[in-house]
Amino acid sequence: MTQLPRPYLISEGQFTLPANYHDRTVNAFVPVTPAPAMNVSRDYLATGEDAAAYLTRQLDQLIPHMQGWLQHLREPVELGNGLLTGEIIHISFLRENARIAQMQAIFALDSVRVLVFSISKMGEITAAESKLLRDMLSSFRFHDAG
Repeated sequence: MTQLPRPYLISEGQFTLPANYHDRTVNAFVPVTPAPAMNVSRDYLATGEDAAAYLTRQLDQLIPHMQGWLQHLREPVELGNGLLTGEIIHISFLRENARIAQMQAIFALDSVRVLVFSISKMGEITAAESKLLRDMLSSFRFHDAG
């Protein structure tokens, strides 16, 4: 997939991204009070994949390497006010004998790009913490084209 140089926006401004570079950035949001960390990351679909198939492929690669893997939830979820439908998953696993919980919501932006929203923390994710992620998803809006 060849790409031409193009303007690239970040919170602080914009610059010209050279030709043939792909956006694989991660935005990490760290709370100032005890709460789960939040991330937004970007990835690419394999040919013919949708968000559900992308998630299944990722899980197939991760599960064999995770101790104490538990899947608590996997269901459809909306981004913004019905902008996109994707999948949300709530999992937990053991790392150094401590339980890590994570929720991820995956959305195919088009036939190539994926946007992933996640929260993670040591211990269980509470209903209030799950609501943080869901509120973030429902507040999403695309940039204005102009």
